[in-house]
Amino acid sequence: MGNTWIINMTHYLDPEGNIPPLPGRALRLAEYFGAIVSATTAGASGVSGNSGVSCRRRPKTKPCPGTILSVLEEDCAEIQWWCPCCDDRGVIRGWEGTVWDRSEKTLGVKRHGAGNPLRMGPRAYSVNRSVAVVKPTQVFLDWLNALPDSIEIFTLQDLRSDCMTFLLPEYGDDAEAETVLKRVYREIFEMELQGWDLNEEHWPTNRDYANFRKWFDVEQHSEAIDFSGETIRKEDYWA
Repeated sequence: MGNTWIINMTHYLDPEGNIPPLPGRALRLAEYFGAIVSATTAGASGVSGNSGVSCRRRPKTKPCPGTILSVLEEDCAEIQWWCPCCDDRGVIRGWEGTVWDRSEKTLGVKRHGAGNPLRMGPRAYSVNRSVAVVKPTQVFLDWLNALPDSIEIFTLQDLRSDCMTFLLPEYGDDAEAETVLKRVYREIFEMELQGWDLNEEHWPTNRDYANFRKWFDVEQHSEAIDFSGETIRKEDYWA
């Protein structure tokens, strides 16, 4: 089951109607919905058609094969769109007179923001990964401070000030995000434990997903941006 989006295109514009510098996710959404607006307004109102825009969802982390269908409702400033494959759908408003508007009534008229290209920062690369920041909880702290031969007492702030961060496969919604995490949580759990105690006899015997979520707070983010022009170097963590 897809999502239902209620979009106002002016939210992607500055007060002068120009496209400002946008974060990676916002930029991709602006381009995606803008492409739907352009394709739809170039056609006749009241007639649904194939926009030629590929669906952006990734059900079960795999790209949806659908192409967006859309219609500009007659006597209404709303564009209805939907994916026939995954049922992602929505309504787009606030598109009239914007840089994406291709309707006849705006032909020959300078649109808001026309001729002002999007300004991008240097060396910003979108990475096809999502991000998970794993933060120890009080449960982890209590285990750590109770380890045999522990010579230092830590605080929760000590543990959460610089946390391990993991690059995971991309996901489309919260349900997919959890599915992605469940595939690797055990390895993450053991990495965190090993970082403080190599003796597995001291590790909790119950390392299932439910217990993992008690030991760690996890922040998952769908966008990863690389500002370095250097090639990413990979090394085997366990080597």
